[in-house]
Amino acid sequence: MELGTSYLRIVIPFMSMLMLGMVTGGVLRALGQANIAMWITLAGAGVNLVLDPIFIFALDMGVAGAATASAIARLAMAAIGLWLVFGRVGYQFQPSMQHLMANFNAIIKIAAPAMITNTATPVGNAYVTATIAGFGDGAVAGYAIIARIMPVAFGVVYSLSGAIGPIIGQNFGARRLDRVRKTVREAVAFAGGFIGLVALALYGLQDHLIKLFSMTGDAAAMIAFFCTFTAVVFVFDGAQFVANATFNNLNRAGWSTIANWGKATLGTFPFVWLGATYYGAPGALAGQSVGAALSGTVAITIAFLLTNRLEHLASRKPVQA
Repeated sequence: MELGTSYLRIVIPFMSMLMLGMVTGGVLRALGQANIAMWITLAGAGVNLVLDPIFIFALDMGVAGAATASAIARLAMAAIGLWLVFGRVGYQFQPSMQHLMANFNAIIKIAAPAMITNTATPVGNAYVTATIAGFGDGAVAGYAIIARIMPVAFGVVYSLSGAIGPIIGQNFGARRLDRVRKTVREAVAFAGGFIGLVALALYGLQDHLIKLFSMTGDAAAMIAFFCTFTAVVFVFDGAQFVANATFNNLNRAGWSTIANWGKATLGTFPFVWLGATYYGAPGALAGQSVGAALSGTVAITIAFLLTNRLEHLASRKPVQA
């Protein structure tokens, strides 16, 4: 608790800088500059990469050093983002309360469900963490390391929903619903193939990962269980990412909210509780995967039904030349 508190006290004040970096990246993608939008994220990663070993080890600042490096990285992201938008791209605008109020309803219609959607996953993860905490520090450490491995191993899949969103939206606007359906289908196929390969790699590298993090006992057992059994189930999370992107870009943002909260509650609480009750900490991890599999299957099935229905309706109302 003491280490976590010391980290948060340094990092939290710089959350606004992180948000500014994310907003400027969104602006660049909206302007068709996705190739340079990634510079913002790379700048943050690069600053962390350089400063972390300096602050943590060379200056012997430990956790505070890691937090300081992250704070500086967020400042760098904001600075690079602003420079790219206003300097390199030359985007100009004059913000005003009048413009904000004129567009507020249109923005909040999409933004509010998206914000509520994104709060679901932390709620579900908090319950899983609290459940695993009952089995000791080793189990918690193992779960924390798994949470760090997943964004690295499956980062491509995490970004998939953002990548296919503009494709779905553009073709939906052009009434090319056949392309919308094809995009969803191929995104799911890509996610499945990629996750399958990564899961296979994690299975083969699990001993090296355990040694890399110097884990033993319950922590090592958690990592081994993840690499052997539950990593491959992430394919259903990938399907849910695709489904959420489909809902958001087909004017069904509320469906995405329902899907994510359903996964975080009904798809998490009972399965994690059952798994932990009968099989301990690994059982909680397995229960989370079972719930994700069911939730992902339901979400992507509804997404396909939606695209099929919209394509059918579009075929009855041909676009006039």
